[in-house]
Amino acid sequence: MRRSARLALHRGELVDGAEANRLAAAQARVRLREPKPGGRGRGLQAFSGGTAALAWTLLVAALVLGEMSPAIMFAGTAITGTAVAFVAVPARSRTRRRSERVAALYAVDGFCARSAEPGDRCRSL
Repeated sequence: MRRSARLALHRGELVDGAEANRLAAAQARVRLREPKPGGRGRGLQAFSGGTAALAWTLLVAALVLGEMSPAIMFAGTAITGTAVAFVAVPARSRTRRRSERVAALYAVDGFCARSAEPGDRCRSL
């Protein structure tokens, strides 16, 4: 059941099991209580991208000069900065969007389940 809930959050859609959907919606609400990545995420992305660009430049300069010790340090910084800027920050934003979608779908699904009208608009969702 936990695996189904985790899969629902990963995909951003509900699964077949009602209990798994309830658990996924609860996990989504917990994730949504975290602060939005908005300004801080973009700032982190800009800082990491700038740091990575500087580190890549210094890495090339160190390799041209034949300095291996600084080149190793710059390579580590460049790779880490690039990973944070182009992988970690967008992944966090994607996770938040999918959590919002699961919470919204569960709210609509719960509302539709309580509806007693057979021809209700919720049935077509």
